[in-house]
Amino acid sequence: MSFYYHKFKAIFNDKLLNKMERDILIREIVPDDACNLLKFAKAILQEEIYSFTSINEFNFGIDEEKEWIKNMLKNKNNVFLVVEHKNELIGNISIIQNTSLKSSHVSELSINIMYEYRNKGIGTILMDAGLKKINGCPDIKKIVLQVFDNNERAIALYKKYGFTEEGKLKRQIKFNKESYVDVCLMAKWI
Repeated sequence: MSFYYHKFKAIFNDKLLNKMERDILIREIVPDDACNLLKFAKAILQEEIYSFTSINEFNFGIDEEKEWIKNMLKNKNNVFLVVEHKNELIGNISIIQNTSLKSSHVSELSINIMYEYRNKGIGTILMDAGLKKINGCPDIKKIVLQVFDNNERAIALYKKYGFTEEGKLKRQIKFNKESYVDVCLMAKWI
């Protein structure tokens, strides 16, 4: 399923229209995206700003990534959308159902956007598309996420969509000997 720019015209701003020339495609991920998804993930992880995983810990190969995508897509309650600009992967949203029976009504949301495409409305587009798709999954009742508490833009986006803070993990992420970041736990019932 693909969503072209015109379906999201109302949420684009003029600055984005001029820069991106309407060459935006939002679609579901497919196993053949494995190579581009790995490249994208490595670019995001190299920033080290808001990622929970260090680039040194990320060692997936194309075959492993392809297999992960195939397995993830088998669950009708999982959502994984990518956004492309001129055939380049620039962002994604995943809303993945918990596998534990007692928490199978819960999905975890993750969103990633390439640095040069942030603050241009891509996060809003991904949230609109991802939440619209997950709302069609009757088994999912709650969406949770984790976000660094210094990521003010992301927190504002999540609040705009009705997510509320459920807790905080103090000094959960360590960047170096002296630098820690709290992690905000947010959720939304759907």
